[in-house]
Amino acid sequence: MNKVFDFATLKRLFFSGNWLSIISLSYLGFPYLLFLAGWPRPSLAIPMIGIFIFSMFKALNYFIQDEDGEKVQGNWWQWVVALFVVLIWVVSSGSGGIFPQSSDYVKHNAIIFDLSNFHWPSTYQDQAGNRYYLIYYLAYYLPPAFLAKLFGSEYLNFFMLGQTVIGVMLAICWFFKIIRSVNLWAVFLFIFFGGLDIVGVFFTDKKLFLNLYSHIEWWIGQQYSSQATQLWWVPQHAITSWLITGMLIFLYERSGKNGNFSTPFVWVASLSALWSPFVMLGLIPYCVLILFRHGVNWQARKILLSFENLLGAGLIFFVVGVFYQARLLQDVSGFIWQSANLKSELLNYLFFVLIEFLLFALLLFTKTEERRLLTVATATLLLLPFFHFGAANDFGMRASMPSLFVLVYLVARFFVNPKNDLKWAKITLVALLIIGAQTGGHEIARNISGMRWGRWHGNGYNYVSIADIGQGYYANQYIGNARTKLFEFIFRDGDYQKILPEDIVRAFK
Repeated sequence: MNKVFDFATLKRLFFSGNWLSIISLSYLGFPYLLFLAGWPRPSLAIPMIGIFIFSMFKALNYFIQDEDGEKVQGNWWQWVVALFVVLIWVVSSGSGGIFPQSSDYVKHNAIIFDLSNFHWPSTYQDQAGNRYYLIYYLAYYLPPAFLAKLFGSEYLNFFMLGQTVIGVMLAICWFFKIIRSVNLWAVFLFIFFGGLDIVGVFFTDKKLFLNLYSHIEWWIGQQYSSQATQLWWVPQHAITSWLITGMLIFLYERSGKNGNFSTPFVWVASLSALWSPFVMLGLIPYCVLILFRHGVNWQARKILLSFENLLGAGLIFFVVGVFYQARLLQDVSGFIWQSANLKSELLNYLFFVLIEFLLFALLLFTKTEERRLLTVATATLLLLPFFHFGAANDFGMRASMPSLFVLVYLVARFFVNPKNDLKWAKITLVALLIIGAQTGGHEIARNISGMRWGRWHGNGYNYVSIADIGQGYYANQYIGNARTKLFEFIFRDGDYQKILPEDIVRAFK
């Protein structure tokens, strides 16, 4: 029987060279400790925290044992230059308010304001005395809010920037680890990868040169977001997608190595639940891929019965699921065949998938060693547009992120693989990447164009409460109430700290 807390394990944990796994799981897991300490009732929170911490040590034990000493190619100056470029990219995204922020920061700043200024759980009340809760994917916001409570809200911008920088830095380190190389071109691939949206805009709007303030990814009414767009608008989704997908690729490559099937992939994927439930759904195909990589045999299936995969992940899914079901707003949803103009929708679908990713995938199929990963990514991206959920189809935009990351990874491996001698394929792929880079470049240019000789044009949004952002429908996406006895049993009542305006309350009805 393996010992989890023996001296050898603790020594490997704190003194091994596998620092990336330790910091990454701590980064993803720390918000859960804050959530479990602040939202469930104390009698339930204590055993929940115990299960979570034990699962964390079990998972870390696997990562450390599985470390094979394989080194990533690249010297220290390549690491420094690469990470410096990523740092500039993150700072220019608007996180921390140094550069102009996208309009989604109305929401980001409102959520972090309530979490840092209100008691946990953050609650509201209407004029009739009904209690409401802040219901959202809180993991990204909880550590900065916790630090703001400790050191003061005047440092909130700094804490938010730090949270984003650390997350993206960890993600790029996993990217380097799985492609086994540190190159500046790999950094630019990671930053600028995107679909051929400029081609779609040309054919739909007959435009080639666009105003910098236009958002070109909506050329056909839906989008698979470029890397830059993900970071600029939804860092909470982007970071968890890049980080956990990178870790799952690592687990996939080492599953069954030396007869070791005890992979904590379910627990690692479950960490996305409080960060982004849509990303969590997008990770399911890769969990299935890991599970059945070595065929249908009991040895591989037993991994589902491990403590961390069964109880640890089960706890996260259950508690976070009960929390989310309290959300009040009902989202628009439906399948593509329910459209009134099915023929037009299908034609748009074919054009969309061809422009966004399919040309990349077809080129990669010519010579890649990771055909299973590519097949799963391609199939997932082909299927997602058939279902629409949310006013702006958030399901398709966010659930696609893990598969888009897999494409970025496979493109990088396509170039670094010494066995790949197809020059025509490489040249064609470079041409597609240059065209696709226009999307990320355009997004970055939109932000930088807000600078006017040291003054900001459209700078960071103010920190105000969700109840005060003045957009009833917008605010309603993040508010719910205890609609079930199970919710009331698990979570604290909370002391309301804000009266909801009538326009928000009316929208619930």
